[in-house]
Amino acid sequence: MQSKTRYVNVSLGIGGWKPFDASVVDKYGYGDCKALSNYTKALLKEVGINAIYTVVHAGDGVDDIQTDKVFSQFNHVFVCIPDKNDTIWLECTSQITPFGFLGDFTNNRHVLLITDNGGMIAKTPTYTKEQNVLSRNASINLKEDGNGECIVKTRFAGLQYDDHVKLLVSPADKQKEQLYDEIDIPSFTITDFKLEEHKERLPWFNETLNLSINKCASVMGNRLFLPLNLMNKRSAISSVMKERKTRLKLRYPYTDCDSITYRLPKGYSIEFLPPPSDIKSEFGTYATKVMKGQDNESLLYIRTITMSDGIYPPEKYKDYVAFIKEISKQDNTKISLIKMP
Repeated sequence: MQSKTRYVNVSLGIGGWKPFDASVVDKYGYGDCKALSNYTKALLKEVGINAIYTVVHAGDGVDDIQTDKVFSQFNHVFVCIPDKNDTIWLECTSQITPFGFLGDFTNNRHVLLITDNGGMIAKTPTYTKEQNVLSRNASINLKEDGNGECIVKTRFAGLQYDDHVKLLVSPADKQKEQLYDEIDIPSFTITDFKLEEHKERLPWFNETLNLSINKCASVMGNRLFLPLNLMNKRSAISSVMKERKTRLKLRYPYTDCDSITYRLPKGYSIEFLPPPSDIKSEFGTYATKVMKGQDNESLLYIRTITMSDGIYPPEKYKDYVAFIKEISKQDNTKISLIKMP
């Protein structure tokens, strides 16, 4: 179905509630969400699989529908294949979405199943912080002039995969441009990169970068001042409301794990090590630690952050701002390396 059809926008309601016949989609190879979902349902029926036409309020980070009220709340259609143990949800408008994966567009919300016996409310899967994972390992050879050569290997899974999926489907030259836009390092050159996608029910992809970094550390006399967090810094909230009146919504839960090994320049040693940090909040957790390598010529920085999702009352906003501010402070920690006489 993905290889045969393409999506055209005929908005739900504006373009009518009734989909094109499946035969029309089969003949011309295009349709809107209603038509493509109906076509998929018809294909599955031909091979003896029961599927249900399903309407949803779709969109990244949108509010859930009100299940206790009857009015038009929907803007999209997709397909549910019911099963007692492993219900499958199919997004029919995308040529790239992995089988059974919803992404942030339709996950974690109530939907209306249009069954032969009438409408039924159901809930789509919720992806957890254990599934929405960024796992990064980096190795940096630091030079005496503060520059560095770096290999970074990152795995994006679940909704973190979903956030970067446009990178995977872009042409190679565009991929490099996007990487330059996305990588949060002040001055660097990509000397090589590789992307490896795995389209599973919980999809993931590996990103391998070879970077040449300018001024990875600042030179001051016989010292190098090295920022420990290479490329995953959290910024403090720049414009803080004095009095928030609306609810605070955190988009989705996730986990980031960064492990960075710095190989020190010859003749340099670590002047001090910052103490570990451990921050706990109802919004998430944050922890870092820095350790000397066994050879005293390297150091290891480990950062782990988990964030919860949810809707919080306005009075929790100040606590959230303080939590992010403390994370930002820790993310900007530097250490001093001194050249031995």
